[in-house]
Amino acid sequence: MKKSWLLIAIAILAVALVGAACTNAEEPADPDTQEPTETVDDSWSKVEARGELILGLDDSFPPMGFRDENNEIVGFDIDLAEAVCEYLGITLTKKPIEWSTMTMSINTGEIDVAWNGTSITPERLEAIDFTDPYTNSTPIIVTLADSELATKDDLAGATVGIQAESSALESVEKEPEVVESFAELRQYSTYVEAMTDLEIGRIDAVIIDSVAFYGDFQPNNPDAYKVLEGEFTPEQYAVGVKKGADALREKLNEALQAVKDSGKATEISMKWFGEDLVI
Repeated sequence: MKKSWLLIAIAILAVALVGAACTNAEEPADPDTQEPTETVDDSWSKVEARGELILGLDDSFPPMGFRDENNEIVGFDIDLAEAVCEYLGITLTKKPIEWSTMTMSINTGEIDVAWNGTSITPERLEAIDFTDPYTNSTPIIVTLADSELATKDDLAGATVGIQAESSALESVEKEPEVVESFAELRQYSTYVEAMTDLEIGRIDAVIIDSVAFYGDFQPNNPDAYKVLEGEFTPEQYAVGVKKGADALREKLNEALQAVKDSGKATEISMKWFGEDLVI
């Protein structure tokens, strides 16, 4: 009898030990004792291994990036990107995208960079990172040459056009009292559409990036427009990259500086603007 009870006790003890071992095995490791997992930044190595940089752009934003009479994508930013890629020993692939989804296109990996008059704004800095700025631009107010409008204050009661999802729009919206004075702030997919509506009298003025106006619209029709007195918050253009893509961003900064130091960036600026706008 004693022997039977002894065997039962041993069996119970064995079951208890096995259960305890299983319980301990399933317990999660104490996070305080684990080594932190280091994230590897392969943003540049991926581009280097692929041998190409995929550049996302709105292909209707002259003179930064647009289609010429042969339907080729050209522009100031395109020439600058080509020079950067030549320095880095890779090729450039131009990929038109819907500009309103630009940050999503970067963060999903559809494109490597947004490089098309891409302004640094607080809102964009929450979603993506930027290289060092390479040029400046200011949202200006453009009307037809025979318009009675003369200053920014004269826009009260006017119908004003602007490109949707643009940094110019963000600058304007920082002055809500000005926007509220408009009869309407009409948003367009492209500046080309806005300027067309200005020319046919559907709107009274267009708020447009100065580099776009002086680089394309004004040279093509110098007597058609006038710029009103008064402007909005100046912008800086830089190359947008995915959040945390520090390796790619640093490589681009290195290459941009080299292209500036060589004088090539100034040469490109003179070609498109007739003056050196590189910073």
